[in-house]
Amino acid sequence: MKGKKEIRRQINSTRSIARITRAMQMVAAAKMKKAQREALEGRPFANEVLKIISRLQGQSELGRSIWSLEPPAPLKDGLGIILTTDRGLCGNLNHQLFSYLQQELEKKPQSTWDWILVGEKGLAFLSHLRGELIAKFHWQQGIENIFTPLNALITQKFLAGTYRGIWLIFNRFISAFQQKPTLRRLLPLRSWQELPQEIKTSAPTPEQGREYLLEPFSNELLDQILFLYLEVKVREALYEAEASEHSARMMAMKNATDNAEDLIYHLRLDYNKHRQTEITSELLDAVRAKSALEENAN
Repeated sequence: MKGKKEIRRQINSTRSIARITRAMQMVAAAKMKKAQREALEGRPFANEVLKIISRLQGQSELGRSIWSLEPPAPLKDGLGIILTTDRGLCGNLNHQLFSYLQQELEKKPQSTWDWILVGEKGLAFLSHLRGELIAKFHWQQGIENIFTPLNALITQKFLAGTYRGIWLIFNRFISAFQQKPTLRRLLPLRSWQELPQEIKTSAPTPEQGREYLLEPFSNELLDQILFLYLEVKVREALYEAEASEHSARMMAMKNATDNAEDLIYHLRLDYNKHRQTEITSELLDAVRAKSALEENAN
């Protein structure tokens, strides 16, 4: 059984850990609110861009647009952009993303991929996958400093026709308590059916026949919207991945703080039991000594 001194030392060390995890929880909460605001505020604009694209889907020139064409002879099936974290202490956020991606890749075991990585935590996972790591970014650079070269690299690879498709793999921010691993095809967007359900229900379908007189022609306009679409979706995924990281870390630190406080509570019970045992023992010794003195006096 532990002694009082050892229990007191363990209580003090656990209390120090609880202070640290509580401070990390508060920092993560502040960062999460900022990233959450950026992620959620960008969604309406992204939806409007997709609505514009959906309206242009009925135009006859769309089928010949760079937007909807797959490369004629791609060398590989896909380019995956994986958004992980630089640091740990965020629960199983990265693990659930890797498990989800592994399951998706096992559905097509013969597919060939290359990778772009954001975050240090994905390096060990990618070492077990086939394919080349063609670029790596760190969150410490800041989202805007990541976004500009990343978007330029995506555009370059897509226009070069090296890959059949370009995909984003990230944790989508649902709420402070939930993050959902997501595999989202970025390019090419081939059909109306592949648009998100919320966009299809709020925008006119190609069959509804809204024709627009466009200047420049829709092909040229759509090629310009392509770059706007890339900017919107890549930036949105970066902010959602950042918000997911901070929310997962906030909850992980909250759980750690709660566990530390629970441990302190039980350690205090043990400490009080030791004290009670010592006090009882001292009282018994005093009673025995008094009884002995009384017997000697008689």
